Amino acid sequence: MVATVALVDLLDAAQPHPRSGDLIELADDAPTLHLYVLDLATECKHTRWRDPGFAEWLDVIEGDGPTVRS
Repeated sequence: MVATVALVDLLDAAQPHPRSGDLIELADDAPTLHLYVLDLATECKHTRWRDPGFAEWLDVIEGDGPTVRS
């Protein structure tokens, strides 16, 4: 989970990157104040741990909005 405002601020202050515009657009289009990133290549070893934003995350992935962008 990444805070969208913090991500945009970081990208604005960073050196130019060819995909920074895409990342800013992704953050701007996020349905919540957080951007949820799923790492499908890594298996989580913390199967019992739930972060404080879990309910919000669950709403996002079960919602009607976009779930995956590449």
